[in-house]
Amino acid sequence: MGRVVAEFVPRNDLGVLDHTVTLPSGRRVTNPLRVIAHGEGSETLFTLLQREDMDDARFRQDAALVERDLQTLRRLLEAPAAQVGRQDAVPARGRKETMAALAMSK
Repeated sequence: MGRVVAEFVPRNDLGVLDHTVTLPSGRRVTNPLRVIAHGEGSETLFTLLQREDMDDARFRQDAALVERDLQTLRRLLEAPAAQVGRQDAVPARGRKETMAALAMSK
C-alpha cells in the first residue's frame, strides 16, 4: 500500500479517537473511533464505512484489516505491564471486561 499518515483529533476526555488517514494517493479517509467506559473496563468501537469507490470484496478486506488491528489493541491492553513495557498499565484484574467491537456499516 505504501506509506500512510494518521492524524488523530485533539486529546479529549470523551473517548473520541477519530482519525484521518492520508493514503499514498493523497486521498484522506476519516475513521470514527470511540472508547466507552464499561464496568471496570471499556468498549472500543470502530465504525468502518464502505466508500463509494469500494466494491464488496475490498470492503471485506478492509474489515479484516481493522479487525486484526483491534485484536492487536486488545492484546496490548490486556497484557501485563511488563509484557508491553508500560509502567503505568492498569493491572489485568482491572480490565477483565475490555472488549474490542467492530461496527461496520455500508
